[in-house]
Amino acid sequence: MSSLRVLELFGGIGAIRKALERNKIDFKVIDYVEIDKFAVKSYNSIYDENYEPQDINNWDKDIDVNFIFHGSTRSSLLWETLRIVKKLTPKIVMWENVSSVLNKKHKPVVDAYLLELQKLGYQSQLLKLNSSDYGIPQHRTRIYIVSKLQDAPIIITHL
Repeated sequence: MSSLRVLELFGGIGAIRKALERNKIDFKVIDYVEIDKFAVKSYNSIYDENYEPQDINNWDKDIDVNFIFHGSTRSSLLWETLRIVKKLTPKIVMWENVSSVLNKKHKPVVDAYLLELQKLGYQSQLLKLNSSDYGIPQHRTRIYIVSKLQDAPIIITHL
């Protein structure tokens, strides 16, 4: 069994999957949730999969995952992610978004998200990263919130 069992929410064309592959992390995608049929078609082509578009609002599977990655942009969908986290209780949850999510208009939503994760037993760390600092020829600042279930041992062997 793979050490990381991944649920990709708002999976797009699979950027997190590509990052895990490039870093030689042992993982298996258990499910991929994306509503955009064109993104799903691209994902399936890139990774030789056969996923169908799925709406997170209707997603309610009983699966065993220890890592949930999500990149929702609408705050209403953020609560759907929290619903799924509460149901599945993965060891790690990672949210990626544009850096403007930290501006005055959106910060209350981010704070509410972090508070809900804390209530569920997660410790969170916010990282602000620029892709140009990692060999990508583009200035693209993103935020990552990595949340770890308290007392869950996490061993990362490759980064």
